[in-house]
Amino acid sequence: MWNTYMIYTDEYPTHVPDEYRYSQQFYSFPFSPLSSQVDLRPYMAPVKYQQDMNTCSANAFASIYEYLIQRTTGYHVDVSRLFINYNGQIRTQFAPLITDYGVTQKDIALAIRDYGVCKEHRWPYDMQFLNLQPTYDAYEEAMNYTVTLLRVPIDILSIETCLHNGILVPIDIVLDGDTAMNIQMNN
Repeated sequence: MWNTYMIYTDEYPTHVPDEYRYSQQFYSFPFSPLSSQVDLRPYMAPVKYQQDMNTCSANAFASIYEYLIQRTTGYHVDVSRLFINYNGQIRTQFAPLITDYGVTQKDIALAIRDYGVCKEHRWPYDMQFLNLQPTYDAYEEAMNYTVTLLRVPIDILSIETCLHNGILVPIDIVLDGDTAMNIQMNN
């Protein structure tokens, strides 16, 4: 079992119930000057191919979780991106009508907190498993690998401080319509 804390930066809209809004711990680091550079690459897993699935948030959080395992234990473990993705989706969609619309950071973070993560071999990253409920064995294993969410303010100093202290921070980048169209036109 890994005792894992995961940083989560997504701000809650005002309509989110208090049980979710206040369910994370605030986190602070002791004050120390930030170094001019930080290299966390030795702890990072190889980049994974998302294929034609809207699983970018699940991929990001799986990579963060794998980083935390590698950093704490020295071992690389592949966690199931589709397990994470499905459990993020069921926070806003209703099984068995799950569709591949993608998932927000908030829903992924809360799903990992509530359901945990299982290893990749329990629920592999294969198109045939997309949007399907994982097996009982996957859920049973995952309950040993939940996280405590830690909220930090969304500002550059907080993000730099997290990175300086070896804590990865997920960041969403929203592209406007023109930028997305230019990317599509240029492959």
